[in-house]
Amino acid sequence: MDGDRQCVIIQLGTGNYALDISAVQEIIRLPALTPVPKALPYVEGIINLRGSIVPVLDLRRRCGLPAEDATAATRVVVVQTEQHRLGLIVDRVVEVSTIPACAVEPVTGFVRHERARHLLLGVARMVDRLVLVLDLAQVIPQNAGSARLELANAGL
Repeated sequence: MDGDRQCVIIQLGTGNYALDISAVQEIIRLPALTPVPKALPYVEGIINLRGSIVPVLDLRRRCGLPAEDATAATRVVVVQTEQHRLGLIVDRVVEVSTIPACAVEPVTGFVRHERARHLLLGVARMVDRLVLVLDLAQVIPQNAGSARLELANAGL
């Protein structure tokens, strides 16, 4: 990771994860979702966000964690990358924090699955906890923007 990075710290289960704040557009409460037929297992559905159709992923399931029921703290973090705008369901938004580059160590041997390792930029050693820094480009599947196409193919 080059330079200090301002991040939104989120919680999935008991773990803390960081998303680069530059990609975060907004954080909203979990709305009603419209399911998409034949979607990827971690695609929970789509929402209409001020006139835009936004696919919503369950970040827990995307990261290989077991699914959990939503609570009052559950949020959708709406992110924008170069190619996609989508929502990520998270258990809780903890804070906005600056992670110094010197606090981040690479993910190497302690992550067993190569696929899971690619989801992470590194592990940040914070004062009171460890934070896994997510690589948003890898978290978002290449076909994430295809929800509209899937709807059209399903005849909806």
